[in-house]
Formats: sequence, structure tokens, C-alpha cells
Amino acid sequence: MFHKILTALDNSSYSDAGMEAAIAIGRAYNATVAGCHVYAARLHETRFMDMETGLPERYQSEAILKKQREIHESLISKGLGIISDSYMDRFEKRCQEAKVHCIRKNREGKNFAELLKEIDEG
Repeated sequence: MFHKILTALDNSSYSDAGMEAAIAIGRAYNATVAGCHVYAARLHETRFMDMETGLPERYQSEAILKKQREIHESLISKGLGIISDSYMDRFEKRCQEAKVHCIRKNREGKNFAELLKEIDEG
């Protein structure tokens, strides 16, 4: 009946309950469970740029702003990637314990839009 099940992961109690339900269904039907975490790195970049006007004058030159944007983008992308991986590691461990095949999915963007894309792309 079920071949592949998608569960959204965000480390909340609701997400944990959904993960456990997906794993139980996956085990019962010998289905693959895909865990998906969506993060919004671009949102953080936009907010950082919105705050630039409040920076001290010495940081207002375009060259300095460009460098600060690059540093911030790198830190946010790496940081959110590490957080996402920690959710995936926990999910994968639970699947292994339950002997359920799993797939890890990390996506960037708005959570509802990316989850719908993940469903469409399978």
C-alpha cells in the first residue's frame, strides 16, 4: 500500500511524533521513509541586508558590506546545514533502530513550498 513516506523534521515535539508515526508505518508496510528538513538561508541573508543601514558608518562602504555579506552567507549556510544534519542524524538513527530504510532530504526555502516540491519530485 505505502512505498514511500515523507515526514517533515524540525526537532519539535510535533515533528518527533510525525517521525515516529512515519517510521511505524514504514516498518509495517516495508516502505522507505524520507525525512525532510527545510531551512531558509535566503531569509537570513535578506534580514542581514535589511539591517545593514543600522551598521556604524565605518562598515557602510560597498566593499566592506560585500565582504560582510559573504562571511554572513557562509556562516548561515554552514550553520543551518549543521543543524539540518543533526536532525537527519537523529532521524537516520531511529530508522536504523527500527530497521526501516530511510532517505535524508535537506532543502532550502519556505518550508511549505519545499515540502510540496519534495512530494512532487518524489
